Amino acid sequence: MAFDYTQVEGLTDQRALVLPYVLPVLIRRAKEGRLITYTELAQEIEDEYGISPHVGRMTWWGWPVGTVGFMVRDWGAQNGLMVPPINVIVVSKTTGRPGAGADHVAAYYKIDGVDIERNRSAYMDAAAEAVFNYGKRNWDEVAKAAGAKALPTQRKEIQGVASIPLPSIPAKFGGESVAHKALKVWAVQNPSIFREYGKFTIGENEKVLSSGDRLDAYFFNGTERLAVEVKPRSSTEDELKRGVYQCIKYQAVMRAENQSLGVAPVVSAVLVCTRTPGTEVRNLMKRLHVEFILAPKWAEEH
Repeated sequence: MAFDYTQVEGLTDQRALVLPYVLPVLIRRAKEGRLITYTELAQEIEDEYGISPHVGRMTWWGWPVGTVGFMVRDWGAQNGLMVPPINVIVVSKTTGRPGAGADHVAAYYKIDGVDIERNRSAYMDAAAEAVFNYGKRNWDEVAKAAGAKALPTQRKEIQGVASIPLPSIPAKFGGESVAHKALKVWAVQNPSIFREYGKFTIGENEKVLSSGDRLDAYFFNGTERLAVEVKPRSSTEDELKRGVYQCIKYQAVMRAENQSLGVAPVVSAVLVCTRTPGTEVRNLMKRLHVEFILAPKWAEEH
């Protein structure tokens, strides 16, 4: 049965104008794995359906987005499904974060023991990742249930975003260098370098995750977890790019581990090198939100 948008509490003529069109746009973005700002949401609804409520402040969209989030949540509950909170992928253009109203819907997806208030940023990141990982087939089922026509995903090249080439993959990986080993030891012995990620004591080398991945350095203080990927200054730009992708993988696996155990998904990953990456790698880190720490050159000489 299609969602009934006419009986929603708080409905006004202006809200009713756009409410049926919010979900198709959000589902398209979920399948594309991309966050969407209130401004972009308004523009896409206008582009796709020719509808614009001409509101002054973009925060006006918080009510339609939250309402759709509740409707998806309730439909999932009625069908025995734990549908991730799609409203968390709608973010403020200024902060890059969902509004406070997202907490109410996201709380339904909350894992026992996870304190949203204390760990809001980490929790919202985990919730958004769950939305993206829910998959095309599942989101198409939600759209079908809502009576919403699935929108085609947008072209491969996102308008206004320059391509950053993927790193080349060598036919054979070399062994671990002396410099790399020394840099790993330096990282675990200097927890103060990573104080922005948590108050840690001496870390651990070669920590093995449930995926079988082995971390160069790992820190845990009972709440925060930090994975560190180190690259010596002899690393090529492609090797640094691979380090960026490794950080993303480690963070995703640790977050999944925490969710499996029912604990707060407060995880981070950082790339460390004894030289500054080139422009292309820096742009990649910025785009993918991977953080970087420049280590002293002598750190790989022990």
